[in-house]
Amino acid sequence: MAWYYGTYSCGHDGKINLVGPTKDRQQKADWHFSGLCPDCYRKKQEEDREAADIEAEKKSEEMELPRLIGTEKQRKWANQLRLKVISSLNSNCEKIEQKLKERGLDVLPGEGIGMKEIIDSVQYFIRVHTDAKDWIDSRDEPANLKDAVNEYRKHLEEIAHYDVIEEINRTEESMIVSPECDFSKNGVVKLRFKDGFLDVEYVKDSAFIEIVKNLGYRWSGTVWKKEITEYTGDIEDRADELGYRLLNAGFTVQFPDAESKEKAVSAAFTPENDKWIKFNSKTGQLTLVWTKRNDTIYENAKKLPGAKWKDGAMRVSMEFYREIEDFSVMMGFCISQMARRKIEEYKEKEQSFEKVLTKTAESANT
Repeated sequence: MAWYYGTYSCGHDGKINLVGPTKDRQQKADWHFSGLCPDCYRKKQEEDREAADIEAEKKSEEMELPRLIGTEKQRKWANQLRLKVISSLNSNCEKIEQKLKERGLDVLPGEGIGMKEIIDSVQYFIRVHTDAKDWIDSRDEPANLKDAVNEYRKHLEEIAHYDVIEEINRTEESMIVSPECDFSKNGVVKLRFKDGFLDVEYVKDSAFIEIVKNLGYRWSGTVWKKEITEYTGDIEDRADELGYRLLNAGFTVQFPDAESKEKAVSAAFTPENDKWIKFNSKTGQLTLVWTKRNDTIYENAKKLPGAKWKDGAMRVSMEFYREIEDFSVMMGFCISQMARRKIEEYKEKEQSFEKVLTKTAESANT
């Protein structure tokens, strides 16, 4: 290792510490001092960058390119990167045009790309990419002609479906109902039918949460959900009932469809029944279940033959199905499909019981 002194091409003196074989060091030193000193080199780089920035800005204006969005430094660098990409795209366009002319074709075989679509694609690509950051972030993998064509085709496809999307948006807006009251809430509660669930979306609000919780909805982490089963009733009725309660509480509601909206507004829905007669497959008994405390129901259910309270339900033997059916009518209980099927099966079994005519005690003794 040794220090070598010399004069740079800019006239400034300097030194360099070199390592390696001694016989090569002087040659390396001469090569080093043939250039500019570090300070002049940095200055020249800054001047070159500034000149390139000015040139890129001037050329961009001449080409009438869209002004890029970003900081001054970002725009200057992105201008140069964009011009390089445009130059590459135009070069590829010329090659494809030449290839089509040579083969006497209008479009590229297997790709269906013609010159008009290519030119339109490039123009669209340049017009829509106005964020300086995008050009800088993609500098290592700049867009090619195929990328530009694919992006343009996607744009055309979106335009083609624009009317459909607008129709959907108009339909959704027509499903929104606001209550006429002085205590209306801001925002819109959105009701959606999805995969056997009724989804409800709204901002965090204590009054809203109280309503959906009371109706058996559960928080999924993103929306409130209610699974629709035999015991909840029809999904339309559940949407109608929830919408009706929300409207009366001052909420604006977007319904899933026109029928739900009309039935909620007119209260023409079937309320959810939380009182059910089910079949317990383990015990073979009928069970009476209800969610809200009701002493009247409990006292009447307790009077059923052999009734026993266990695990939050009243259990009754199948042989007393007649009493159960009468009870369901009197107390407003629904009978599940399984319970109804088991009752019918028992009725058939009951028909096979041997029937006899018994005598009175007096006739039996004569």
